Amino acid sequence: MFAPSAPPTVRIAAVRNTLQPAERRVAELILDSADAVVEWTAQELADRAGVGRATVVRACQGFGYRGYPQLRVALAAELGGGSG
Repeated sequence: MFAPSAPPTVRIAAVRNTLQPAERRVAELILDSADAVVEWTAQELADRAGVGRATVVRACQGFGYRGYPQLRVALAAELGGGSG
């Protein structure tokens, strides 16, 4: 579905309009606050998006990651200019 090297923001933007409303809130918060998201736990992201932690995990899986930790690592690499 995604190239392994595709940055998280590209992955999220590609699927945002196909997500359920709760997962879309997670996606939009990640895109709007990427710098902060890398510092948040999955529960903090869930609280800020007004969803459950399981919704955060499902959203991350929809972006092509196993879970939230993998998304955070990829997002931090993207923001830091790293290659992943």
